[in-house]
Amino acid sequence: MRKHAIPRHFLVAAAYGLLALLMLTPASHARGAGAQASGPVSYADAVEKAAPAVVNVNASRVLQRQAAPFFDAPRPYRYQGAPRGRDSSRLHEDNQGSGVIVDARGYIVTNSHLVNGADRIEVVLHTGERLQAEIAGSDPDSDIAVLQVDLSERSVKLEPLPVITLGAS
Repeated sequence: MRKHAIPRHFLVAAAYGLLALLMLTPASHARGAGAQASGPVSYADAVEKAAPAVVNVNASRVLQRQAAPFFDAPRPYRYQGAPRGRDSSRLHEDNQGSGVIVDARGYIVTNSHLVNGADRIEVVLHTGERLQAEIAGSDPDSDIAVLQVDLSERSVKLEPLPVITLGAS
């Protein structure tokens, strides 16, 4: 994976933009700033508008583990609970989370802890389309990472990626 330097202020601004979007009330946003709500507030319109830009992020990495000496011992001395028929020195760690497409060029904001150290990152779009991604930048202190998907893999090349509209805080 190739990492690019992304300024920290971009990552923080993206996080605040997402928070501002989530804090908007669709009912009051549609009526204007000073209008009173006449009924219960619903987020259905905001969810319907934002859902296509929300993605699933699957990250996996190979963990190296040294097998216990009892596992490789001759049969009479072998620990009875030893795994048989598989390589006990290679384990996979799979992480799943979500992200938001913030740019039509394939940039996605997600959590840093989800993708740091990952050997393979796959993004699943709202349509079910699966794309490989790389870490474009990461800030563990704020737990924000930016991924970029490989758009050349897209099966639907004519349609642009759905992008979430960021609100002003």
